[in-house]
Amino acid sequence: MLDFFIVWIVKCAQFEYKNANEILHIYAKKILLTLLFGDNSTIKQEDIIFKDIQTYRQWKSVDLCFDITIEKNDIEEKYALVIENKFYSNLRENQLKRYRDIIVNHYKDKSVKISFVLLTIDYCRKNLEIEKKECLDLGYKFLTIEDLQSSAGMDNNQMTDNYLFDEFWFRFNR
Repeated sequence: MLDFFIVWIVKCAQFEYKNANEILHIYAKKILLTLLFGDNSTIKQEDIIFKDIQTYRQWKSVDLCFDITIEKNDIEEKYALVIENKFYSNLRENQLKRYRDIIVNHYKDKSVKISFVLLTIDYCRKNLEIEKKECLDLGYKFLTIEDLQSSAGMDNNQMTDNYLFDEFWFRFNR
């Protein structure tokens, strides 16, 4: 269920949905920028257009993979976003390395920038420090839902009037 929700949020960042719900689109865009680049505070989000987002769930056992086409200053760039969702489970031995190897091999002959993310619900994980070190060693970003809320500027509690979005981001996770 959470994979579906993350996919939906990422898809809402796509330019074609800009006018469907402007506030939700802005939040989604900031979340996607954080997933791709980490700190999004130096990125002028108005300069970036998410033109196309293709989603692959459970591809070769990887939770979520996205092929993303970005336009920035009239230049197109291709990205692969790989998210391993560990909301309610622990990492298995060598899981991140195995998934990283699969993805790197898949994109080796393509002009694509790859971003790896381990996404979890919070910082209260049993093996938190081990997982964070493994992420650092393998080039993954370690992010929580709270990190995404903060980077999207949801601290101001400006609701979107979309019940599903508001329930997840403003009520359920606080």
